[in-house]
Amino acid sequence: MQVILESNWSWMLFEEESDFYLSVVCGSSAIFTRELRLTEEEVLAFRNNGESALDDIASAVRYRPQHFDDRHIKGFMTRYDVSTAILYWKINQGAKR
Repeated sequence: MQVILESNWSWMLFEEESDFYLSVVCGSSAIFTRELRLTEEEVLAFRNNGESALDDIASAVRYRPQHFDDRHIKGFMTRYDVSTAILYWKINQGAKR
């Protein structure tokens, strides 16, 4: 698992082998996330339109997170050792500054 892109306080894109996962920050007074595996259509939109496609997906998830409950990956952070991927991402981003 590795982090590919991030939009602070909005979303983070991960890749594991050939699968892409999007973690979206939701809520206003209570902050939570929704993690989902991108569909082939969403991956194609990302490849064609870049970050704006991810912004659109994240907006849809944020607006109605309950509509994505069936795609939400419970235990995402531990299942895929996401915290290690985020740590490496943060270290590498700091080194680029």
